[in-house]
Amino acid sequence: QHLWAESYDRKLENIFGVEAEIAAAVAEALKAKFTSAEQHAVEQKPTNNLEAYDAYLRGIALYGEAGTINDISKSIQPFEEAVRLDPNFAMAWAMLARIHSLWYFGVEAKPSRQAAAQKSLEAAVRLRPDLPEVQLAQALYQYWVLRDYEGARPNFERLLTELPNDTDIPQTLVLITLTQGRWGESRAYVEKAIELNPQSAPALNYLAYTWAEMGVQLDESENLVMRALKIEPNDGFYIDTLGWVYYQKGDYPKAVEQLERAVEITGDDPTIIEHLGDAYEKAGKPDRAVARYRDALKNAKENDQIKRIREKIQRLEKKI
Repeated sequence: QHLWAESYDRKLENIFGVEAEIAAAVAEALKAKFTSAEQHAVEQKPTNNLEAYDAYLRGIALYGEAGTINDISKSIQPFEEAVRLDPNFAMAWAMLARIHSLWYFGVEAKPSRQAAAQKSLEAAVRLRPDLPEVQLAQALYQYWVLRDYEGARPNFERLLTELPNDTDIPQTLVLITLTQGRWGESRAYVEKAIELNPQSAPALNYLAYTWAEMGVQLDESENLVMRALKIEPNDGFYIDTLGWVYYQKGDYPKAVEQLERAVEITGDDPTIIEHLGDAYEKAGKPDRAVARYRDALKNAKENDQIKRIREKIQRLEKKI
């Protein structure tokens, strides 16, 4: 503020011109210079329809404030409104592709959801394949829908410099590097995500849960998930992570307590219910463990998990 503060009195119709003017004035005050790509980006109009732009900004606000995937879904409507008002609004199509891809990855892997993501992405690519925001939507589709982790990684790494303020990029790189066993890089990407967005609870939870699953860095895992829970205290998946940390530490009463809370919040998630069964088994309560395993079995969809839970039930029933 002590370097730059101005008032701008313009007509609303020229809002994009005002944005470019402000960007240039701030850069000059900070003695910074635009690269040619940055200059080009500042001069570009995302849309000529102010109502579409307003809807887009509302969608961006909802997306940025979201703490859970369900919250993120609330931004679908304003982005759909934006592309209805301006079918050539590439950035709005790109955001729709991102949200549908995330929903496919994290909530329901249904063909209809994949089709929605693909349709939005194809529209964005057809309109503006050069936009970094569109290229990010492509990378997220590659990761979240196609599950091409190895192929997506270099695209995310390149986009780190092109979209340095987008939290989704380091958060996704957390997941990729964790699956590749690059623990140090994962932690660095978590810290980058938190630097960009101090409310980025998912990044904290990703790393905490993965370390807990591996049985390593358990004290640090507890610290990370407690930070996430300060942001989202009633998120059942974060509470599940905390319970699983206690399980790996051998504190089974605490594990049962937290996992019961997680099941109460999330309802029928089979993995969390299976975790609770594991905790009851280690706590010396085989009857409760079998009951929880049966609950998990009702909701399990993956063959490996179904087989694993059945084996646990059979093993315990022989002991009861």
